[in-house]
Amino acid sequence: MRDGKQPNERNTFMKLEVGKSYRTRDGKRALLTQHNPLAPYPYKGTLDDGVGYTWTEQGRYLLACPTAMDLVAEWEEEGNADGGVRNAEKVPMPAAYPPVFWVVWRENGGVPVMKHTSRSAAVAEAARISKKQMASVYVLQAEAVLQMPPVPEPTLTPLLPEGGAK
Repeated sequence: MRDGKQPNERNTFMKLEVGKSYRTRDGKRALLTQHNPLAPYPYKGTLDDGVGYTWTEQGRYLLACPTAMDLVAEWEEEGNADGGVRNAEKVPMPAAYPPVFWVVWRENGGVPVMKHTSRSAAVAEAARISKKQMASVYVLQAEAVLQMPPVPEPTLTPLLPEGGAK
């Protein structure tokens, strides 16, 4: 951080301000309407559809990882004279995120467990499951917008020594 400004996705520095509009990673316009410096997500604002959201001082929608809702640049009303990213352009998710994948899902059949990297592999798996289970299945195409890091299992520490209190 330098002079209260935070680096955005292009490693330039941007200071968020109430009353200004910013572009989200997926190209939407967000207007900041409130600031509470004591909150973990101090900036409140709305998208053009009127739905309200909150962001960190750095313009992050979630602390854990990048999302499509992150604020990545000031909104440009006209032109692109400064050589920055145009409003309509999307800033891609970091390379660690899978771009598009497919899963096979059956209603009342549980959570999909296999992520397919091609549509044809998912269709073949759907045909196999449909035949085996005699049920309708769906091939769903997904685009990664958010990847949650794994949460470690808590370790339990006994309050009393083994065998109880003496």
